[in-house]
Amino acid sequence: MTPAPPDAIRAALAAAATTRNYESRELRDAVSQFAADLHAGGVPPERVLIVVKQLADESSLTGVSDWWRSVVTDRLVRWAVEGYYRIDLGGPPTDGGPPL
Repeated sequence: MTPAPPDAIRAALAAAATTRNYESRELRDAVSQFAADLHAGGVPPERVLIVVKQLADESSLTGVSDWWRSVVTDRLVRWAVEGYYRIDLGGPPTDGGPPL
C-alpha cells in the first residue's frame, strides 16, 4: 500500500492560516488519516513524527509567535500519534474554542 501524500495536511494548514483556527476538524482529520495511512504502509512511528514536524515547519504558520507555532506543532504531533495508533489522547475538543 502506498501512503497518501500529505496534500490534505498542506491544504488544511493553509486554510487554518487563513482563518487562524489551528484546531479545525479538517486539520485534525487530515493529520490523523495521514498517520494512519503511513502506519498501514509500514512506516515506523518516529518517521511519521519527523514528516509531520517537517510539514509544520514548511507550512504557512505566518503571523503567529514562536510559542503558538510550538503549540500548533505539538497538536499536529498528538493528532498524528492518535491516528497512527487509532487512539484518543484527549485534549481540548476540536472546534470547541477560540482560534489561536
